Amino acid sequence: KSVRGGKVLIDWSQNAAAKTTVAPYSMRGRDEPTVSTPVTWDEVSQAASASSADGLPLRFDFRAALERIEADDDLLAPLHTETYPLPTPTPD
Repeated sequence: KSVRGGKVLIDWSQNAAAKTTVAPYSMRGRDEPTVSTPVTWDEVSQAASASSADGLPLRFDFRAALERIEADDDLLAPLHTETYPLPTPTPD
């Protein structure tokens, strides 16, 4: 860690073809593309606790993503205006 000073390190392995990391609101390149859509913690909890038959699907096509933004605004908008404290690093 001591030799990292003043450097930007890039995790090149995240750029591998098999990785599925995608920016918010990006469409995934599939025959029927879904949109990388932010969800609330309540939606995550519901999806995790529901059975597959009646569970809340966390898959959104572009129409559903646009409807969500119209209904709930951009769930990521607060990241542009609010500040979030970062933990103080602890020395190794």
